[in-house]
Amino acid sequence: MRLLITTVLVSLCLPLKAAIVSTPAPETGMEVSLLAVAPIQWALAQIESGHFRNPDTAKGSSGEVSRFQIMPSVWRSYSKSRNYSNPIIAWNVARQILAERESWFVRATGRRPSAFDLYVMWNKPGLYEKVGFNPRRLPQKVREIAGRFENLVHTLR
Repeated sequence: MRLLITTVLVSLCLPLKAAIVSTPAPETGMEVSLLAVAPIQWALAQIESGHFRNPDTAKGSSGEVSRFQIMPSVWRSYSKSRNYSNPIIAWNVARQILAERESWFVRATGRRPSAFDLYVMWNKPGLYEKVGFNPRRLPQKVREIAGRFENLVHTLR
């Protein structure tokens, strides 16, 4: 009962555009909200497609799809589904991409990424590697957007 109440309260605190994905807990098989990733999920959707009227059907200027603005060619590497407007499928794809990039970041730097690092790894992984994973060497615009993402994540934690 406590888990259900927590899930409902957190769900009510998030904007309607945010989806909290539920998944079975490995130990119990019970459905639980991924409360630990909800801030990242919500912040990523807000930064990537929050300005769209319907973020689930958003198309970016370079052809990106879903509320997380993923290139279709990248999406196909993680899912056979073409249901880009399904927020649960979109989050599953985004989560896999983030996990892979986070692992790459840890191997390259020897440290866990901050929320700032995570966004840059989401949006500009090649550039971040090129500048030696040094935030000060990123273009100002990238730093500003990553800073907004970091602020959103920390606001929800």
